[in-house]
Amino acid sequence: MAKENLRSRAEKYDEIARDKDKRSARSKAGPTYAEVSKWYEKAGDVWAKIKDRRAVERAIDDYKLAKEHARSKEIEGRIRDKIRDLSLMPRRGLEWYFSVLSLIGLVGALSFSIFSLTGHVIGGLTENNSRLIGVFLFIISLVFVFLYFRIKNKIIKRG
Repeated sequence: MAKENLRSRAEKYDEIARDKDKRSARSKAGPTYAEVSKWYEKAGDVWAKIKDRRAVERAIDDYKLAKEHARSKEIEGRIRDKIRDLSLMPRRGLEWYFSVLSLIGLVGALSFSIFSLTGHVIGGLTENNSRLIGVFLFIISLVFVFLYFRIKNKIIKRG
């Protein structure tokens, strides 16, 4: 219930901010950029209180819009810190799964490439086959490491 209440409040703030943004673009007498920035920041603050991935992404989007409308370095710095804090929040996204799969692949590659560890345990496995399996697992783990760092860099650049 509290999550839904926060969600509806954040959507209301988003709507107010978008409305003020449209009005400020149409007329000089409309809301100031600082006011639009304040509403986007409020919406981002409420989205950040909800602890699911989509809400955090929406909070980051609102903070980016607030940063665009901010006219002072102080406000921009505060919003940049909020984006960085949200980007560093622990969450189990793809990067977590890629890191686990790469570690499993590396352990498997090490165990299969050293024939004396598995050659006598797995029946019918020759030394060449064992090494080929080890190389294959090593290459797969390298792919997962590459994907892990690629996603991590995207998350850091977003902030």
